[in-house]
Amino acid sequence: MNVKLTLQNNEIIIYLNKTYIKNIDFQNKKTLENYLNKLLNKIKNKYELYISGYYDVKIYLSEEYGIIINIEKENLDYPEYFAGEIDMNISVIEDRFLYEVENIDIPKSILKKLEKYKFLDKIYLRPKENLSDIELGVILENTKLIYGEKAKQILAKSRKIEVI
Repeated sequence: MNVKLTLQNNEIIIYLNKTYIKNIDFQNKKTLENYLNKLLNKIKNKYELYISGYYDVKIYLSEEYGIIINIEKENLDYPEYFAGEIDMNISVIEDRFLYEVENIDIPKSILKKLEKYKFLDKIYLRPKENLSDIELGVILENTKLIYGEKAKQILAKSRKIEVI
């Protein structure tokens, strides 16, 4: 899975794995803004979406996975000001993603590369070493990706376990 896109209300969420973003400089805001403009234009054309206006963009960056980009349109008093154009406020947040296990169908060879946590009768996984794209794909097929504040809360309140 290189790219995944979901639309929720006024928000676009883009998932890009680490191989897709390895040449992006997340410290250079101008380069990042150019990259995001190109990405949004590709999405606009491919999915025939109208993307115009001012957006709040949060980029959650994980060394193990890649990035999740939350793009939320700001409701402005004068939306015609940005007619046909895209402007954005970009925040890059270094994050650790968790993987919520629904039905455990992950080989033991991959499971041993993961830390396991339990919180409210649910199991969460977090890589403790680098995973190949194939191993990451197996994990993503069998879990739900958790990031941002929710992941931080789970890590703060969960307990580490050894066996699932």
